[in-house]
Amino acid sequence: MHTTQLDRLGYDTQAMGLMPGLDYVPDVVDTEDGLTTDFVHRSFLQLSQLDEMGGMSVLGGSADRHEGIRFALEEEIDLLSAVDHFGDYAQQRRVRELIAAGKVIN
Repeated sequence: MHTTQLDRLGYDTQAMGLMPGLDYVPDVVDTEDGLTTDFVHRSFLQLSQLDEMGGMSVLGGSADRHEGIRFALEEEIDLLSAVDHFGDYAQQRRVRELIAAGKVIN
């Protein structure tokens, strides 16, 4: 969700430390007090989901392409855009499969 959408829903995005104009997704976190929802930039959640599956190698392809994709995600570029720019056709197809299977958020 865009920060303006979160503001309309009653979230104080400034107090939450969210950068205006960026797209965030809910990240449910299990704490000692129960479940809580945090909002993270889409690319950061996508990166952590890939890391949980074994890292960039799950996409196949060369280490150079992996580095470019990881760099883009760390710079707040979403996974589809990162792979479209730095990945090859097989990696683009693989990302779309992971998203369709619900393994990576879109």
